[in-house]
Amino acid sequence: MSFTQDDVKKLAYLARLAVDHSIVEDLDKILHFVGKISDIDTKNVIPMQHAGDNIQRCRPDEVTEPNVRELMQSLVPEDATAAGLYLVPKVVE
Repeated sequence: MSFTQDDVKKLAYLARLAVDHSIVEDLDKILHFVGKISDIDTKNVIPMQHAGDNIQRCRPDEVTEPNVRELMQSLVPEDATAAGLYLVPKVVE
């Protein structure tokens, strides 16, 4: 597959991009490269979750902060909270 000048103009219009006419050559090179990658036989390649052995270590999911919701809600006016939630003005009609 290759791009024509008209294809690039149409894509640029749809994407609302200003492109130079020389981009056609660059797009052709990219498509040619992708085509070469598509020709590679990957039937016997096992999919990987991680590239290499460096699996990201995650810290344990533990509570590290005290629950201060009651304290925070005691600092705002009474009519600004209800059922443990903060009441805010409606912003979407």
